Parts: sequence; C-alpha cells; structure tokens
Amino acid sequence: MSLTEEHAVTLLLVEDDRFYVEFVTRLLANAGIRLESVDRLERACDRLSAGGVDAVILDLGLPDSWGLETFTRVHAHAPHLPVIVLTAQENVEVAREVIRQ
Repeated sequence: MSLTEEHAVTLLLVEDDRFYVEFVTRLLANAGIRLESVDRLERACDRLSAGGVDAVILDLGLPDSWGLETFTRVHAHAPHLPVIVLTAQENVEVAREVIRQ
C-alpha cells in the first residue's frame, strides 16, 4: 500500500440509486478518495460501527428509512463525522432540521 492509499480519505456513500452511485464513483475516481457505498441505512450503520470512515454522503430517501430519521440514525452512529445530505425531497423544514442538528 502506498503512502497516498494509506492516508486516503474514505467516504461512505449511502444511496440506493445505482446510477447515482456510478456517477459519484466516476466523479471521484481520480481524486484520491476511497469511496464505499451501501444502499440501506442498516448497512450504513453497520459500516460506520466498524470505523475507518472520514465522512458520509447521505441520501435521506432510502428503502429502509426516510427523511430526518435517516440523518438522525447516521448521526447517532457517528456523531463526530461530517455528513453531506442529498435528497430529492422538496421539504424545506426537513432540510432546516437536518442543518440544525
């Protein structure tokens, strides 16, 4: 393992849309970032519990969780990690609450 690989930032993408996962993977391919992806909140919580993740990119609409609860559960598993929230929801109140938390 090279020094760059050893110190690479690891992002966990929590997204169930495989096309979006492929898009983000291509987007970050040459950025020196290690990208891991899961498609369910339960899998994300398991992965976060294992450690070694530096930040999370989180879709609020998943098959096993929706809205603010999705963020709340991820934050409970890893309160020290930055979370970038993605959503197609147009609910401004949910967005404000996620930012507040």
